[in-house]
Amino acid sequence: MMDDNDEIKMISCLEDCGCPEKSIEQFLLYRKENEIKKQMSLLHRHRYDLLDILHDDQRKIDCLEYIIYRIEKGEKI
Repeated sequence: MMDDNDEIKMISCLEDCGCPEKSIEQFLLYRKENEIKKQMSLLHRHRYDLLDILHDDQRKIDCLEYIIYRIEKGEKI
């Protein structure tokens, strides 16, 4: 069982990870009910969401890098 200080730290960490308030509330409920598999599922879902965002942003950066490369080489775009 978490004490109040542990719960505050957990909430802070989940907020820092960008978890929505509703997900944090659900996570804490699962924690109180000792539903570890549900906690893990929620965390994995958020992780996959963040990875999707990261991959989308990486594709955007790759496009910008290509444009920069072409301009630096003096090529027309």
